[in-house]
Parts: sequence; C-alpha cells; structure tokens
Amino acid sequence: MKPILFHLQHLFGSGHIQRIRILAEALARKGYPVILISGGREHPTLSDPSIQIFTLSGITAGTSLGEIVDLDGNPVSDSLWKQRSYLVRQIVLEFEPAIIITEGFPFARRRFSGEILAMLETARTITQPPTIICSVRDIIQPIERTDQQDQVICMLNKYYDEVLVHGERSFVSLEASFGRLSEIEIPVSHTGYLDTGVTDFQPAARNPQLIVVSAGGGIAGQAIYETAIQAASTPHGAIWKWHILIGNAIDEDTFFRWQQNAPDHVTVERNRADFRQLLASCGVSVSQIGYNTAIDMVETGTRGIVIPFESDGEKEQMTRARALMQFDHVKVLSESDLSAEVLTNVISIVMSENKGPVSPFRANGIEYFLSKIASIYPICTNSTE
Repeated sequence: MKPILFHLQHLFGSGHIQRIRILAEALARKGYPVILISGGREHPTLSDPSIQIFTLSGITAGTSLGEIVDLDGNPVSDSLWKQRSYLVRQIVLEFEPAIIITEGFPFARRRFSGEILAMLETARTITQPPTIICSVRDIIQPIERTDQQDQVICMLNKYYDEVLVHGERSFVSLEASFGRLSEIEIPVSHTGYLDTGVTDFQPAARNPQLIVVSAGGGIAGQAIYETAIQAASTPHGAIWKWHILIGNAIDEDTFFRWQQNAPDHVTVERNRADFRQLLASCGVSVSQIGYNTAIDMVETGTRGIVIPFESDGEKEQMTRARALMQFDHVKVLSESDLSAEVLTNVISIVMSENKGPVSPFRANGIEYFLSKIASIYPICTNSTE
C-alpha cells in the first residue's frame, strides 16, 4: 500500500508539530502507511513506531521570524538547500506516495518553496502522481504584498488538489487572514479544530483563587513568565495561588532563577503532561493564544487573560483572541500594555465577573480529516498496488 507523506518544517513554536503528529498517528491507526519529512530544530515525538520519519538537515528561525539560519546559527548555504531538495525528491521517487500533505505551504513556509516545489514537481513524474493537499491552521499571518498573494494562488492552482483548513468557518474563516480565497480554484474545506491535547481529563472543582500561567513550548512567552512572577510578588498578587508552567525552550539557568525568586505561594515548574487537567481546575488562565491553547481553553471551559504574540508584525494570535473575546472566553492584553499592575487588575476583573464562557467551536476536526482522506484513498485499497 502506498504511503501518505507529510512535509513539516519547524521554525518557531510547536503547535504545527502537534497538529501534524496527531494527523499522522490517526492515519497510522487506520492502517495507512505514513512517512514524515521533518526539518528544523524540533521534530514530532511519535507514539506509533510504524511511522517513518526522515529528518532534513536543520533550518530554524534566527533572532527574528524574518530570518532563517542553520542549526549553528549561520546563514543557510546553497549546499544545504540542495542537500535538502535532493533528499525530498529521492523520498518521493523511492516511496511513490499516494498523497502528499504540506504543512502550511504555500500560505506559510514560502522560504522553503525551492525544496517543496522540487518535491511536488518530482511527484508529477511518478507513474501514479499523488493527490496534493495543503494542511493549514485556522489563521495565517496576513500576506501583505499582492505579488506574494498571487504566488500563493498560482502555486495552489497549479500543484494542489485541495486545501484543508483546520478551523471552523463559523468561528473564524481562513478568509479573515487571506481575503482572496475566492480566487483559489481548488476546493477549500474547513475541517474543524484538531484537538492535540489530552481529551480524557476529569471535570474538576475549580479553585477560584488559582491562576495558571503558561506560554506553550517556545521562547516567546518570557515576558509573560517574568511579569507573572512580578505580579505574584506584589501585595495584590499575594492573595492568590499561582502555578507557572515554563516551556522547554527556556534555558535551565533562567528557569532556576525564576524558581528561586518566586514567593512561596507561587509554583514554578516545567510544562506538564496533565496541563489540561490543571487548566480545568483553575480560576483564571494567563497565556498567549496559539492554536492549541485556544482549544485547551475551550475544551476545559476556562476563562482567561491572553497576551497575543505580536512581535515581528505577527497578527495570528490577536485575530484569534478577538474572536474568542466575543464569546466571553478571554480578556485581551497587548504585549505593550503588559505589566505587573495591569495583570493583577485584569485578573481581579475576571475573577469578579463569575461568568461561564460560551463554547465557540468543537474540536472534532480529526474525524472530518480522516473521512476526507478515506474518500481520496480508501483503506481497502489492495496493498500490492
């Protein structure tokens, strides 16, 4: 049976890694052979040993989202690009996948167009060319330049068979961040949200005085961690219990310093596997608002204060935050307004409101995704094909 092949490139944050992980593992559970091509500093941790993973020579984000470097921090060389392009072409020729799924591209990861288009061009040469699918999150970083928008539309119409948007149109459509959706000639479907968290958490009695602070797995939440510790150290913040979860991208020295400086009513520890259970028991969550965090909050019915990531002109998280705000799920603070005083004041407001949020979407997108793949490539396909 021919495999389904994913192309994944990690640059910043870990939400896209988790989305591809659950898609790959869900397909493997259904009996599909799965291949994952992964680049960057981080790769998915897979629970299914049947999934083959090929790691490309690493390319990652530099000091800003506008810069990419190799894993030693140097500019990406032509030889590195050629090496990666050669490998993806060879994988396609060797395994002749039935379906190729690119994560984000061409809406995102366009700096990797050389290797990805080389892969797609190679796919056209095999005996039975694969179905090509773009897998993209609910909201993309807006593409401001018209010529770049033209390129996205051209690549989709030329190489792809379908776009699967892992969001819900009634909550926030991809059109909110890519206004020229009508010019895409292939089908664009919203699958619903993909739940990458632990779904079997137990309903918990909430402790209204417990504040859970988190910022995912990346380094972008450092200001949130530091401000939370400062806020907890004030007389106003001392009346609450704080639980601050630190992502693994924060170095050990900084993590240890925060632990040492935190007051007794503050727990500082690394991210936990039972994060959703902890979230279900708190009075207020303080966090960024990436894709997975939004699902965690909706699934647990937790109200929170969100500080969207806005550095380097990023708009994705603010768009999602404003959508959630309409359903009483969150209060929104901008990064520029964040301070210990402001944070404690807004926490007090949220605690005093005693509202129950309205659930704005369901996180059942994996079901739609699997049905879509089955319609393209039935699992009953003869394994000798």
